[in-house]
Amino acid sequence: MSKVSKLISFLLLIVFYSNSFASSLKLVGYINALSCQSCNAKAKNLANFPDLTKAITFVYSTKTANYNQSLKYTQQIIGQPVAIEMNNKVHAVLNKTFGASKVPVICLYDTLGDEVVFSSSIDSLLIYEDVFRKVLKLSKPFVVTKHPSKPIAKLIGWKNFSKVGDNLIVHSFKEADKLYVYNLKNHLTDSIMINAEAMELIYAQLKLPATYAAVNKYRKRFDGPGELLYKFSTEPSVNGDELMVQLDVFYYNPLDTGYIIKQEWFPFVFSYNVKTKTSKFFHVNTWNSYPGEGSPLPSYIQDLCMIELVNDTLLLLGCDKSVKDEMELAKTKLVLQYVKPQGTTTFEYKGVVADSLTIQSYTFSGKSLNMRAGYYGYRYHKEWLFYEGAPVFLDRKYQMQRDVRDYQRDITWIVDMHFTNNTITLLCKTDSVALLQIVVNRKTNEVLGKQVLVKEDDNEQDEEDELIYTFFEFFSSKNNYLLTEQGIYILNWQGEIIEMVQ
Repeated sequence: MSKVSKLISFLLLIVFYSNSFASSLKLVGYINALSCQSCNAKAKNLANFPDLTKAITFVYSTKTANYNQSLKYTQQIIGQPVAIEMNNKVHAVLNKTFGASKVPVICLYDTLGDEVVFSSSIDSLLIYEDVFRKVLKLSKPFVVTKHPSKPIAKLIGWKNFSKVGDNLIVHSFKEADKLYVYNLKNHLTDSIMINAEAMELIYAQLKLPATYAAVNKYRKRFDGPGELLYKFSTEPSVNGDELMVQLDVFYYNPLDTGYIIKQEWFPFVFSYNVKTKTSKFFHVNTWNSYPGEGSPLPSYIQDLCMIELVNDTLLLLGCDKSVKDEMELAKTKLVLQYVKPQGTTTFEYKGVVADSLTIQSYTFSGKSLNMRAGYYGYRYHKEWLFYEGAPVFLDRKYQMQRDVRDYQRDITWIVDMHFTNNTITLLCKTDSVALLQIVVNRKTNEVLGKQVLVKEDDNEQDEEDELIYTFFEFFSSKNNYLLTEQGIYILNWQGEIIEMVQ
């Protein structure tokens, strides 16, 4: 089977499974015709949400009005064409639930269970619009686009990627001296590197005795394979148009005449604005191993998984907390605060500002914490924290530990998450589904909708079935996934970018 045929078959499978659960949910409106005109007139607020208005069906009972009366009344109140339905059964449920409400209501109605899943008065719609949009989106099929990039396709091994605006930022361990930037609009691939001029500024900031040019010349004499004078060493952290990443700077003293080349390590945070294409460098007085006995530094291994600058004075870093009994395989994450003293250029450690949850090994399958290639076993965000392979995650806004088994018992892997004010969207894997999307009410923890993206197949391990084998390569644990407001992005191990947008 040709590569083109495989891709077409893959896209068809995506489309085929894209509507599985959400089709039972319907956006329904309820207006009590017996309420006062001033209360019902609040329905005019729907004019601020034209996309939602088009999706709403207002339900009436034939016992109180006929079709033409209901249609005319609804259009007069809302001030624009709307869809209505005469359905006594559904209206009875709505009337029982919202009959005491004076203000019109819209809700997510489950047509299979004949029940209201979520509701909001129309005058409160601004607060809860994210819930309706998230769930309605589940019923739409995906538009799948494959983005070829020759530079990214050449990268071997594990790759991280993030999204900033219309750009995907790719970081590879095998080519750590650059970040690749793929633009989803113009389909061009650019790269971010630290040039000689920037390195000179870094050396000056550190007050090193030699210039970068001298160090570079000295280092080249030894031709150390794979040795770099700097490297990007973490997945980029995104805040608006800014991306931040740990930058490791390595210094070799050209005046050293010994037989052993000595390396000094200086950790920086590199900040880059994708729109203005301007960059900044922040030196951090940090460490990358447990300090010795009696050290004033806390026993944390820092990994800079999350980096955020607040008013240019606060730096937040993710780190591993020390575990007393290493056999327990307990995992926890903290956020450390760094402050740059006035008149200096280096951020100094100040203390711990947030402690995350600890997950003991018995909640995991096996004792490896399901780390991909022994490296990336969790994802950390200012909104949430989860460990890949664990059934629980932390909602940092509410400081609440949630269990994904409350949403579906057979969830085996959290792939990625996306949070809004009122919703949690999970991209996950179950025993029967290779890729599943679930939308949850963040306040009540109730499931609002599900969508099967890729279904498991009993023959998935049959190597003779070339289609199934290729199909599952797109959803291999060796791939990296990104769930955003715009859609799902996959960077597979072959270096191909796949965009799935609804």
